[in-house]
Amino acid sequence: MKNLTTPTSQSSHSSTQSIPTQQASGKIQTSDLDLLYQIMDKEENPAVAKTAFNEFVNRFGKYLYSQCYQACQGLADAQELACDLTQDVFLKIWLDPSTFNEDGITDPVRLRKRIKAWLSRIARNRFNDYFDEFRIGGVEYLDEKQMEQLTEPEHVFFERIPSEKIEKALATLSARSLDILRTYMEYGDIDNPKAHLPDKQLKILTERYQTSSDNVRQIKHRAIKSLKEYFQKNP
Repeated sequence: MKNLTTPTSQSSHSSTQSIPTQQASGKIQTSDLDLLYQIMDKEENPAVAKTAFNEFVNRFGKYLYSQCYQACQGLADAQELACDLTQDVFLKIWLDPSTFNEDGITDPVRLRKRIKAWLSRIARNRFNDYFDEFRIGGVEYLDEKQMEQLTEPEHVFFERIPSEKIEKALATLSARSLDILRTYMEYGDIDNPKAHLPDKQLKILTERYQTSSDNVRQIKHRAIKSLKEYFQKNP
């Protein structure tokens, strides 16, 4: 059994950091498998790859979101978390679709079922990666307006708390959230809701956790909110 291999030259997928913008287009008469091949060839034919990716999202987006939402049911803000998870899965596919193994299947119906199973497996693995973070109740997705409403600088808030208590609170975060939060702290950006990491450092985090730069910032804000809730519950 072989995974997909690019029909042209082997492309480097790790350099791409974001999902291309989806645009409305006419119905594309291309097989599901050919779409994946076209996405793989994005270094040689970026315009074709973006069109193929958009069509792939159109075909499988609703299914993938339903699977992600089912996994997130019972968690705080399940819809927003499912959207995050769906975005991360599609980003992973954009970066490297070669993990799909068609196993010699040519029948379009069977092939589509296999792709759906592949998407579900990626989503399940990503959810397991996030499980420690999701396990902490009250996690919410902050939009730009909510970020602007964070009036108290975080560094002022944390300076009023004993270091021992801060360490205990940090221990409740997932390894991913803790890593991202500490990276922001190293660059002195934790006190500014709209601050950005240096591009190089942000790229390291997006590649390390196979997620988007926007989601890295959201994870930072969730981590801060989770810590504040911990301190409120444990005065």
